[in-house]
Amino acid sequence: MDREYLGDPKVDEMVQHTLDIVKELREVKRNERLALNDADSLVMLAYKFVGDELKTTQLTAVKVLRFLLENPQRAGIRLTTPRNSDDINRMKTDLEVTLDKYLKTPYDINDDPAKGVSGKDPDAVALYTILRNAKNDDKVQVVLFARSPLIPGAPKEFLGALGGGYMDGDVKRFGYAIPLAELIRIFLTKR
Repeated sequence: MDREYLGDPKVDEMVQHTLDIVKELREVKRNERLALNDADSLVMLAYKFVGDELKTTQLTAVKVLRFLLENPQRAGIRLTTPRNSDDINRMKTDLEVTLDKYLKTPYDINDDPAKGVSGKDPDAVALYTILRNAKNDDKVQVVLFARSPLIPGAPKEFLGALGGGYMDGDVKRFGYAIPLAELIRIFLTKR
């Protein structure tokens, strides 16, 4: 600012008004971030993580999910099998319905036992194949580890799941187990 304007009441008033507007905008933005629920936060952090990893901003929900499931160690997730057989059957059924509703039908994926999986979107085909194989192997639960790219902190509860100790290789880590179908719905309903 030029020295001739220093101390000018009109300029001081304009500067103060501008500072008040900036302060108010920062407060609004802070409140928006605090208002994000777990699902919104997860999606936002996943897009950021995958965008940084792939060095691109051209991302779709399918591409983000595919990257996370193809790189679970880097993403801080792990597909697991629930301990209870009733849970396994319930989660398998839920995953099957979710795959049909949010992936197979919208992306026109054909799962022919003789010809294999085909469709127009290669990311959707790859994601469908990963999820179908996970279902067939009873890996219908996903553990999201705390202090990872997707959950930087360690809240007591995340997506309605209480935190607990889960094995990650030979190390026990704090994380949250949710049905794999729920993770798919979180991403594919927000696209």
